[in-house]
Amino acid sequence: MQPPSDSDRIYYRRQSNADNNLSSSLFRTLMNFKETATEEDMNHAEQTLIRHMRAEEGIGRRMTDGELLAVLQHWGIPTRLIDVSDLPLEALFFAVDHDLGLDGRLFVIELPARLNGHPDTISLAPPRQRLEWRNCAREE
Repeated sequence: MQPPSDSDRIYYRRQSNADNNLSSSLFRTLMNFKETATEEDMNHAEQTLIRHMRAEEGIGRRMTDGELLAVLQHWGIPTRLIDVSDLPLEALFFAVDHDLGLDGRLFVIELPARLNGHPDTISLAPPRQRLEWRNCAREE
């Protein structure tokens, strides 16, 4: 496998309000209620959200916590996840598309390469070798 080029390690983050720093929607939401938000506060809020969605709303069956958080974030629920794009014009569009009275902001993020030349990343989902419903009994 070839090491990624410099452009493979560069991502773009948009924010429609230039007054916000590079921060997650969960952090900004907690800051509306507290003077400061710690990692412990965000973890507690996220774990409470995951438990509530699974137990009370029935959302997230057969999903990892990471997959569930990605779905919830897509629907506007605050999480610690931060959306990025590998396309600068796409990110720029979303920086200025909402809140027309506000200045937007575009962040350029370069992931440093590890010793093997690849950026340090995480996966929110385990690799799937087969269809997850294969060989499952009804109602199992």
